[in-house]
Amino acid sequence: MDSKNVNNVIEELCENLKKQFDNRIVCLLYYGSNAYNREIKKNSDYDFCLVLNQRETEDLSKIRNITKKLFKVELTLHYLKDLETDGWDNFQSDNHGVFYLYHFASAKAIIGNNIFTRKIHLIQTNDVIDSLRRQIIEYFWRLDNKIFTLSDEELIKSDVFRKYPVRIAQDLLIARGDISFAEINQIDYNCFYDKFVKDKKYFQNQTKELLLMVINRDRITVEKLISLKEVLYEDFRRIFKEYN
Repeated sequence: MDSKNVNNVIEELCENLKKQFDNRIVCLLYYGSNAYNREIKKNSDYDFCLVLNQRETEDLSKIRNITKKLFKVELTLHYLKDLETDGWDNFQSDNHGVFYLYHFASAKAIIGNNIFTRKIHLIQTNDVIDSLRRQIIEYFWRLDNKIFTLSDEELIKSDVFRKYPVRIAQDLLIARGDISFAEINQIDYNCFYDKFVKDKKYFQNQTKELLLMVINRDRITVEKLISLKEVLYEDFRRIFKEYN
């Protein structure tokens, strides 16, 4: 989808949300690869986060009627009242824990002001580190699942061994304080490797070599993919050992 059509989708989404929810909208945020013009696949979704003031019975039906008509729109819904009641240190969005507040805080506000930018100062560093650890473990689980279920050909063609190792490396860098969500959102995979991974001593040389291989889709074999998962897991255990 070109930028003109993207703008049409955003315009239609905003128009319909305003029509249905009016002053109940706290903010509508646009985030993800497409929002930041990173490496975009043809089937990549358009990710939005909608924050409404409080929960009402017909909300989900109204939102469904809007989004089902729009191309590749993925919308995450939060209620400010629930977020405030539960406490920002208990934040959860899908399978993402409190660290994801920083991701939303760097998102583009399409309607209203980004509420998350005003809340991240309430989060304790230890809570961020713990939620990052849990997320990374899930990413490793996803890689294992693909190793166990896909054929050799499917595994080599699958994008998961490009996507999740990069995400794991990014989360490890976040945990170490060596990258921000804003920086992640502004760069492609190769720039990320050159600027943030290449010279880091806490990544093994083999990790760097194999990570660069999957980023460039160069000379990929099943054995190398499995090796990447294993050495990256060693790096993860070593890096997070200092937080125990």
